[in-house]
Amino acid sequence: MSKTTLFAMLLVIAVVALFAKGPSSPTPVAQGRFLLYNMDYSVATPTVTVKETAVFRIDTQTGDTKEYLSMIRPDGKPVSQWVDITPTSSSPTAPPKP
Repeated sequence: MSKTTLFAMLLVIAVVALFAKGPSSPTPVAQGRFLLYNMDYSVATPTVTVKETAVFRIDTQTGDTKEYLSMIRPDGKPVSQWVDITPTSSSPTAPPKP
């Protein structure tokens, strides 16, 4: 058996093994208390619209919503924290009370 034939057979076996598993999809994990979303959104002002990307955490028991912020302070120290963005009853985006 030539090297070319052997190589071709190994290549066919590798391709078949790769596609035999089927399409890969995330396996659901037991649902916990928090949901995490990575989202793109736009912030519009009268003069400019800025596109942002952020990670949001929603507490499925209380409805509290937080955004993960990570930045470098002017003194050079990194800061990472969850910032509460839950709508309040006085905010224009708050859901109506029953």
